[in-house]
Amino acid sequence: MNIVSGQLRGLPLRAPAGMTTRPTAVRSRKALFDSLGDLSGKTVADLFAGSGAIGLEAASRGASSVWFADAAAGAIKCIKANTAKAQSLGCQSEFEILNISLPAGAMRLSVLAEPDIVFADPPYAETTEYLSAILNDAAFTRWCRKAVLIWEVPADRGLVPPPPSWSLEAIRIFGGAKFAFFRRTPEE
Repeated sequence: MNIVSGQLRGLPLRAPAGMTTRPTAVRSRKALFDSLGDLSGKTVADLFAGSGAIGLEAASRGASSVWFADAAAGAIKCIKANTAKAQSLGCQSEFEILNISLPAGAMRLSVLAEPDIVFADPPYAETTEYLSAILNDAAFTRWCRKAVLIWEVPADRGLVPPPPSWSLEAIRIFGGAKFAFFRRTPEE
């Protein structure tokens, strides 16, 4: 698994051992980021980060700050190794690695500055339950006041309807992955 474009293109990434982490397919990740364009100066959060490939792809494409959140010790170890490699190659992005169990620990994210983009790629078995919990978490909703939330779900699975505080803006399918784009509903 490598970074597919940008400053860090070709950087090989360590991934946690075992079957508990399912990285976003390279082709899907490339198509997603190509659709987002330049991320210069953006603040990005990578939730359920695994290897950190999504956040590092954002850094490679110019994100100024990237936060990684995962609860697995193996994932945290890989993210630390992968971000250290990126920095040794001159990546200027600021990295923050958080050992947080989501969705229960979503409130801990709210102490960070507001992000521009939040990626979430939870275990597919829990994706519906986690999406509902995150979208209904008041602290998370406040934290994402201006952000787009991009949630990866299996291509063959539906989505739960968002609560009134969120709107589903788009669904994009890239390869075998489906990405749902959510935004906060404007406050009256």
